Amino acid sequence: MTFEDRREAALRLLNSKGIRRSTSAPPLFLLLWRWGVKIAPPHFRSLPANALLSGSNFGLLWWLIMWPIQWLHNDTPVEATLLPTLLAALFFGLCMGLYYHVSARKHALPRWSEVQ
Repeated sequence: MTFEDRREAALRLLNSKGIRRSTSAPPLFLLLWRWGVKIAPPHFRSLPANALLSGSNFGLLWWLIMWPIQWLHNDTPVEATLLPTLLAALFFGLCMGLYYHVSARKHALPRWSEVQ
């Protein structure tokens, strides 16, 4: 079974469990899949893997938004922006990792290797 076949089977399974497509295939994952990255849907990834991916992307986006809007106008040094960005990324990543972990358990989803 190819990765694409397994991914589609997983997405069908998630849909059958009542999980919306926007949750089972969030925009970041759609983008990664379009770029050819073979990454399992978030419900089939581990809590740390989801936390790291979600947190790092959120942190980067948050910093890119906050820098010109808030920090640049207040003459905040770049070093002073790193701790708030890291804390926001950690919090968001942990929340997203926990959300997908709890949702996968709630819906009794199989492991990624068992999806067919």
